[in-house]
Amino acid sequence: MIKDLKITLYDIFGYLIPGLVLFGALVIFFWSIFFPKYPLEVSYSLSPAGWIAALLSSYLCGHLAQACANILIRFARPTELSELSGQKKGLPESLVQSAKIAISTKLKIKSEDITPELLYTICDEILVQRGITEYRDVYQYREGFYRGLTVSFVVLLLSLITRVLIPGAALGFSGAVKALKWQIFLFFGTLALSGSVIFFV
Repeated sequence: MIKDLKITLYDIFGYLIPGLVLFGALVIFFWSIFFPKYPLEVSYSLSPAGWIAALLSSYLCGHLAQACANILIRFARPTELSELSGQKKGLPESLVQSAKIAISTKLKIKSEDITPELLYTICDEILVQRGITEYRDVYQYREGFYRGLTVSFVVLLLSLITRVLIPGAALGFSGAVKALKWQIFLFFGTLALSGSVIFFV
């Protein structure tokens, strides 16, 4: 079974990298709530089993981020699909109507019953069935990467806000303990907010 294990680009960019951010955010949140007076110890001397556990946890967190994003996308997707036509950045109305007519003819569906979401789904499925997936795969990797990081950075922002509201934050590294000022949380919170907005857009 192990020899058939394959790691794809989507596993790395869609799950692992967003999962690392979300895992870090959850660690900060857990630390803030349950151990606010203890310094957060930073150590790179983990055992191989520890690194494997951390990577697996991050990978699972990546799946969690994608699951949350899939729920949220249900609210955003219709607006996105309505921009297939009638907008400056959308497709020409004639092209959208041609696709509707072709699908209506082949699938015996009334043209007025084809919603933008259904049109998008059917066109995407046609690409898959014809095996023309080179560009589609690239966009899927990017979509998963951006979508997962959007959720992860939002959670990170909330974790940083929680930590800054609870006094006593400190960082332990190589035996030294350094108190963390609110300006540090403001800096990383700004990065998290900017990242979530940019990746969402």
